[in-house]
Amino acid sequence: MDEGPPRLGFYALCAATLAAVAVFLAWLRGAWFGPTATLWFSDLTQFAAPTLAAWLCWRRGRTLPGHMGTTWTLLAVAVSFWAIAQGIWSYYELVLGRLNPVATLAEVWFLLFPLAAGAALIHLSCHGMSWRNRVRILLDGAITASLLLLAGWAFFLEDAWAQTSTDLAERVLLLWYPVADIFIVTLVMISWIRIPRKGWLTMGLLTSGLVTLSIADTAFLYLNYTGAYATGQPVDAGWFLGFLLVGLAAASPRRIRDFVELRPSNLFLDTLPVVSVLATVGIASYVLWLRGSFSAVYFWMAAVYATLLVARQTMTVVENRALWLQAEKNLAALGEQQRIRSQMLNTLTHDLLSPLSAVRVQLKLFAVQDQGLSERHQKALHVVKRNVEHVVRLGNDFKDVANLDSGRLPVVPEPVDVAQLTRDAVDSFSATASEKDVELRLDGSRNAPATADPGRITQVLYNFLSNALKFTPPGGAVTVTVTHGSLTRLEVSDTGRGLDSHETLRLFRPFSQVHDRNEVDERGTGLGLFISKGIVESHGGRIGVRSDGRGTGSTFWFTLPDVCWIGRTGRATPAPAPQAATADRDGAA
Repeated sequence: MDEGPPRLGFYALCAATLAAVAVFLAWLRGAWFGPTATLWFSDLTQFAAPTLAAWLCWRRGRTLPGHMGTTWTLLAVAVSFWAIAQGIWSYYELVLGRLNPVATLAEVWFLLFPLAAGAALIHLSCHGMSWRNRVRILLDGAITASLLLLAGWAFFLEDAWAQTSTDLAERVLLLWYPVADIFIVTLVMISWIRIPRKGWLTMGLLTSGLVTLSIADTAFLYLNYTGAYATGQPVDAGWFLGFLLVGLAAASPRRIRDFVELRPSNLFLDTLPVVSVLATVGIASYVLWLRGSFSAVYFWMAAVYATLLVARQTMTVVENRALWLQAEKNLAALGEQQRIRSQMLNTLTHDLLSPLSAVRVQLKLFAVQDQGLSERHQKALHVVKRNVEHVVRLGNDFKDVANLDSGRLPVVPEPVDVAQLTRDAVDSFSATASEKDVELRLDGSRNAPATADPGRITQVLYNFLSNALKFTPPGGAVTVTVTHGSLTRLEVSDTGRGLDSHETLRLFRPFSQVHDRNEVDERGTGLGLFISKGIVESHGGRIGVRSDGRGTGSTFWFTLPDVCWIGRTGRATPAPAPQAATADRDGAA
């Protein structure tokens, strides 16, 4: 298999590769056993390296399914072309005695290598892309390649062209090799835009090998046209090392994972037009300063470059429009899903609560006439009544969630005294606090006037108090504080378990419960604080929590403006996002 971390055998193979390159360089530099032996050694090892790499790529392609297997097979074909070319080159040098044989049958196979290697890279990097992304990435590659070609022409290709004979074959070779190398380097850059992190080892070895081959080709071109190249020079080590790196990539136990989808925004792609234009201006200024004028080649290169830039920007506009239309479609689908969910919750709540209405009426009749019931039956009746009320509360929570989703939470504001509402709520929970041996006290202002829905504010108070009492151990205390100034502020502080920082981030989200299962006997729905948040924000207020961590207790708070306005339809008007706050420890209300 090709999964898993590198194994010991792979590290040994890497060490053997480094040792082989060191021996290769040392032999060439020292000309061991004489020039003839060095020539044979250089040619035969340069034939063996691509042959070995081709076999390893072919074997890797046979073991992988789908497009990854095809990619490695294409690489095997590309490297085989080079091995054939090197074999022909070696035949001319070693058997026929033609040193540095240029413009022979070997050149045909050398020329085929970048085409097959480029096809492998395109197949690898463009797999899974939409057609728009494929066109965009290919245009970006063409722009990058044309810019590199322009730079190469300005700095050394133009001079080499002028010094070359009028032989067409030699001139074609002169241009083909740098163009092919630029083609490969550009595809390598494009591939790295989408490479996932887990594929860095294998992809790094593969692309390092291809780039090393391109650098060796460029060095060969320069040395050849200056008359300084001969087989057995250190530049040959570039080809030797390049194919060994490709072979190592094929032997790597790590697989090149499926590439990630090209993102609409990418730093390299976003800055490419600006960087390329600036680089082109710089190159043009250099040429104008050095030569005083431009040749026709620069004109046609500039024309091609400008055409690619216009096509690229046109494709960007098309892609942005497609993204905009898709965003509108997704938004409409999301709105429809939200509407269906709200409708489903309302229907579910109605179907759930309707049968319970008759049950509650019968329970009230039993409560009036329970004097004749035995103690066992009275206890059973109490259990039934308690569970029916729990289901009713659950249904009402679902109804509130549906209304919050649709933005129509029923709120009927009127002048109220929040301090009086708080006193009533504390009185309602005093018996529960006594049963749990928790001190419940009220501090703060005696009057806190505001315009609010008293039922909804009471619902928030009940949620805060029930959670505080639930998580405060016996002997602890719960303190309710009401203050009135520019805003009415209510705080419920407890000496319970407290909250970690990561827990506070989950608060006030629907169905969020941060406590452990064994912390409390009763489990809520995780909706209480989410609904409380919607209620407070529909009044134009804010809601939040603060805690210094486990064992320090918690303080839940909310603020209300003195006057709030809510439209006739009762639609909740969202306030700005709360600065400190977040969702339900338990969610019970």
